[in-house]
Amino acid sequence: MSDRRFDDAVALCKSGKNSRANGAMYLGGIALELLLKALLLEKHPWLQRPLFRRDKSRRESALIDLCYKYHDLESLLGELPELRARLLDTAPTRWQREPLLQSIQRACSEWTIHIRYSTRQARIDDAESFLDRVKELRPWLR
Repeated sequence: MSDRRFDDAVALCKSGKNSRANGAMYLGGIALELLLKALLLEKHPWLQRPLFRRDKSRRESALIDLCYKYHDLESLLGELPELRARLLDTAPTRWQREPLLQSIQRACSEWTIHIRYSTRQARIDDAESFLDRVKELRPWLR
């Protein structure tokens, strides 16, 4: 699903219309969120089973909410210290704009699910820049 949402974001961006920038950024962030949530599910396979138990710990409840209710990229990244370490240890190549850990931290802090409601209109070049960042990160999140 991440690939589909990313492709949708790119299609909106290719329109070149500022009126499509918020939608492109929204879908690009959803693509990033889906990859982070997939890593969280891989790390905690129990999250993939039915979650109807009443005796969940506070920690289990928080992870369930993060995975299934919230759209908080920074918190998702915070639950994946092994990903942070891997990105930190990856030597940047000349094509990267910035170190990968810094890049994902920036993308996570810039994006919000609320862009779908925003009356502030982003510019298409902002959307292109955001999608370039997401495109750069995607291979590292699989």
